[in-house]
Amino acid sequence: MIILFFAFIYVFIVTYSWGRLFQRVLRIETAKESNLTSISITSILGVIALSTVGSFVSLAWRINWEFQVIVFAISLTSIIFIKPFKEINIFKSETRSNLLVLTVSFFLAFVVILYATSSSVKNPDTGIYHAQAIRWIESYPAIPGLANIHQRLGYNSSWIMVNAIFSFSFLGKQSFHFMTGYLILITTSYFFDGFKNVLGKSGSINDYVKTILLVCMFVFMLDQASSPGTDIPAAIFIGISMCEAIEMFEKGDTHKNSRIIFLMILVSYCLTVKLSTVPIILVAIPFIFSSLKYRQTKQLWSASLSALTVITPFMLRNMVLSGYLVFPGMTYSPIILDWRLPTEIVQRESKVIKWFATLPNSSMERYESLSFRAWSREWFLNLNYMHRFLICINIVFPFFMLTLFTVESWRAYIKKNIPILYLLGACISGVIFWFFSAPAIRFGLGFLLTTIAIYFAFFIPWIIGKIPINRKLLMTCFILGSLSVILLIFTRSISLSSFERRITSIKAVIISPRDYPVWSTSICEFKNFEMLCANEYNSCWYDPFPCVTSADPNVEMRSADIQDGFRYIP
Repeated sequence: MIILFFAFIYVFIVTYSWGRLFQRVLRIETAKESNLTSISITSILGVIALSTVGSFVSLAWRINWEFQVIVFAISLTSIIFIKPFKEINIFKSETRSNLLVLTVSFFLAFVVILYATSSSVKNPDTGIYHAQAIRWIESYPAIPGLANIHQRLGYNSSWIMVNAIFSFSFLGKQSFHFMTGYLILITTSYFFDGFKNVLGKSGSINDYVKTILLVCMFVFMLDQASSPGTDIPAAIFIGISMCEAIEMFEKGDTHKNSRIIFLMILVSYCLTVKLSTVPIILVAIPFIFSSLKYRQTKQLWSASLSALTVITPFMLRNMVLSGYLVFPGMTYSPIILDWRLPTEIVQRESKVIKWFATLPNSSMERYESLSFRAWSREWFLNLNYMHRFLICINIVFPFFMLTLFTVESWRAYIKKNIPILYLLGACISGVIFWFFSAPAIRFGLGFLLTTIAIYFAFFIPWIIGKIPINRKLLMTCFILGSLSVILLIFTRSISLSSFERRITSIKAVIISPRDYPVWSTSICEFKNFEMLCANEYNSCWYDPFPCVTSADPNVEMRSADIQDGFRYIP
């Protein structure tokens, strides 16, 4: 935890200075009165900028200490000439009582996040391919046809790139994997701004959405803080994108707010983190039309060019790794490359994703034989009670909102907030898309939780306006209720017999976070080369390297040099 504390500080300095530099270049203004939001947006923009630059660089060079030197040099230049940190002044306008609550709350959140990020990795996909994908990025430039030796290594993601940039493997201690924890921390700062406003005298729909998402993040996402996986970052970026869009709608400056550029960058980056977030594009559509309507062509061009810049290296890496612009999912490629993964393997991979996300405890043949009603019922019954609750809320609440249309004040309230109702519809579209494509809960957390947050954020201000409720009393009940839920989940996950193990675990991560585990491997043969293959649960983790789940005798190296890549020979 101590090492991670300093790592978080370093990453914040680098990402914030990079973010301020690109804010100057793109002329993105952040709200000065919302210092926490401004800090978070700047750091997130820095993460996106670093990821995009790293993706471009990785096409020709490895991402290791050489790239880190360049990153630090640019950060230092930004600090010297732009002086980005002089503008930071957190909680400057808070009352003494609010300041105490906010400071203590944020400190406790910080400690909890540090511990969660220091713990062992709980995402099984990290052992299957995340860690090895990071190792490939650290060791080599993008390898042509890498997906041929293991399809999952073709699952290109900008978040894997971010983890490779800040893995610090060149220090020789371990390859760190804390960036999801850092993102949760900086997003806590972003959502805290809404919590602060609700705790005070104000409280817009967006503030309630932020507050609810803050609680949801700690309840449903914190256990993945130590994993470099893409599910939680994608969910977080969906939530932030929705909050940014809601805020601009509430302020009524959708066509002249420079944060439209940030929103477009965020939406496009979300796609590069995880392709299944594609419904997030719906969020950007009204802002594009608004800019066209009011002839804000310069702003629109800047936003579009920025979005294109983010997506371009992602697609180029896709072409190199798998031979397809979009992988997995699409079998079209504008250029026929000799290392391109065979079409039938791509199609099968898409089927495997859906099957494993739906009924992983059943065979693929049995799943494909089931009717929609049969597999959806079995899928729901396999969920735990918390996840069933999420699904039920998403199903029941739209009907509840429709029944309220008999109330005149509700109809007037909805009419006033139609733009936000559109964003709710975009979220619901995301939930539907997720359910029919790959309905594993962790794949759909972004749309599921954000939809619920908007439902309740719609309802709470209307109730407060209709029935006189003391805001401080409401927030006190909300905080106590949220803490009760978190405590309940915590106590249910810890038995008396495991309490000593938890204490031992805390002691183990006080200094340094847990490293990747090392599982056994054995040599396996491809067409003209050998490689290590996993012996347990198809998992290689980070070391040894290179390692894959199994060997395909139809795959060969394109030359004696591994950097020339691999291809499939029927």
